Amino acid sequence: MILDTLSVRDLDTYRGILDRMPHRELACGFVSGADEIAHWDPADLFQFKMDTLPILGDLDSILPPMDPDDSRRAAVAGACSIYHACVHNYVHERSPEILDALYKQARFVLRAKHYSETGVFLRTLPDIVSETEGPDREIAIGPEGDFDSRSEALIGWSSDIVRTFGI
Repeated sequence: MILDTLSVRDLDTYRGILDRMPHRELACGFVSGADEIAHWDPADLFQFKMDTLPILGDLDSILPPMDPDDSRRAAVAGACSIYHACVHNYVHERSPEILDALYKQARFVLRAKHYSETGVFLRTLPDIVSETEGPDREIAIGPEGDFDSRSEALIGWSSDIVRTFGI
């Protein structure tokens, strides 16, 4: 939801609407003021722009134009975040829940990486699984194994993206 301006009162109203909805835990979305999103880093907007189907209005009038390099930058930024969080989790937290969340985040990185390489945006997990191979496919599926082996796979995969696609 993009509002002309965004206030905490708007967020309170929105949260109240969600709280009255069945299956509130399934609600997901981005809320912003128009001026903030117009000045957002375009690479960070890659997933938002590709995933969002406007119900009212259009995104092109408020979002900065997408550069062909935005998807590569989105993949690198996401991989950097995953790498950092996974290493931290491996050493300090050792949380399977955090690791599962990082694997979920990796699917967004896979989408940006695939788009950067092919120009095709994969909308669903079955699409990601069927259109990727090797380590990308293993990450999309989520490798079997214990905490250590799953962490090692994600650290190695994200490291490869950072080194291959990064500056």
